Amino acid sequence: MAQVVAHTERLNLEGLNIEFGVFNGYGSKLILENSTRDLLLVDTFNGMSSPLPIDGEYWSKGDMARELAEVQERLSSWSGRTKYFVGEIPDILSQLPETSIVFAHVDVDLYTPTYQSLKWLSKKLVNGGMIICDDYGFETCPGATKACEQFISENLNYSFLPLPVGGALFFKNER
Repeated sequence: MAQVVAHTERLNLEGLNIEFGVFNGYGSKLILENSTRDLLLVDTFNGMSSPLPIDGEYWSKGDMARELAEVQERLSSWSGRTKYFVGEIPDILSQLPETSIVFAHVDVDLYTPTYQSLKWLSKKLVNGGMIICDDYGFETCPGATKACEQFISENLNYSFLPLPVGGALFFKNER
């Protein structure tokens, strides 16, 4: 992820970075270390919502919970560049700022929050911007994989690159 963030930094695009699914903040730290842009952090900090049947049986409601204060402490060196949004996706999306996004990290494991995050990003990501969907292609995340495939089939102005180690990159193209 660090290389992708650094690449978007070299493009000199206007906008912010965003992370959907913060967990312990280590991904956020990589984003902040490799970019000068502000970072919006979106998570429940109470763990996952209830999985749907499309999500399989690996995850349970409440998995991946972390204390907000723990993450804020870990990222305290960048407190002037971070803004937290606490709530479930899609409910929290209406509280996010009207802004352009250059880089997004989507790591929410389940169908609904993955698809809704990508759908929100489709209107916010700048041309040349990039999205990493961390969960694409993993046996434990069939819902997230389906959400990525549905998103790319609906958004012809995006290119899609599945990664050999899992996950996928989305590139927004000018049309």
